[in-house]
Amino acid sequence: MSATPVRDRNKAWWVNTGQEYGIAGTKQLADVTIDPLSVTEELGFIPDSLTTGHGPPEGRDFYRVTAHSFGGNETARAVLETTYTRRF
Repeated sequence: MSATPVRDRNKAWWVNTGQEYGIAGTKQLADVTIDPLSVTEELGFIPDSLTTGHGPPEGRDFYRVTAHSFGGNETARAVLETTYTRRF
């Protein structure tokens, strides 16, 4: 795991690593410095039960999605982070 949380990474890291909103390399939104970028991290799987058996275990996968954008200039920075789960 990285020592620096994704939300605190610099602009260069976001541009090189983040998934761009819309069509990559094409500006989709007016009045922003660059289109929003997002990163999805898999946090882990939590089984419903500690018992073992045949077949895949039932449980939930957890993910964190972090989005980053600049407004009209680079001092207007916005970061949105959410965690969600998916049941299997």
